[in-house]
Amino acid sequence: DDDDDDDDDDVQDPNYPRPEGSICSDDTVYLLILDGGSLCVPECPNDNSCPAGATGDATPSCAFASETASNADCSETKECEAEDESCIEFAGDTWLCRDDKSRCGLWCGDDEMTCPDGMACQASWCAY
Repeated sequence: DDDDDDDDDDVQDPNYPRPEGSICSDDTVYLLILDGGSLCVPECPNDNSCPAGATGDATPSCAFASETASNADCSETKECEAEDESCIEFAGDTWLCRDDKSRCGLWCGDDEMTCPDGMACQASWCAY
């Protein structure tokens, strides 16, 4: 059955690769999702131009704040107090302050959007 996710162990998105254990390539970082899924995620560009998935229509977002980001809500002003942070669209109408160590993710909502081939929507984010 082509729709069975269990058969997709070798399928992975080039922008959000499948980790080998907890190891990722040099340009991505390992991330564990709340529901137990995992993936390798790229850095967030300051212009919030996170890469889309190769397939599916999940929304790319600067989703995962670094430990040093303030994560302050900037939905009203679109400005951040810290000089090293940018106000980025998180999901929907929410904007948050993130620094250059924050990471991209693919937001799928409550299975409202389709994740890339080989990935599933887990805790509103695409993961393996």
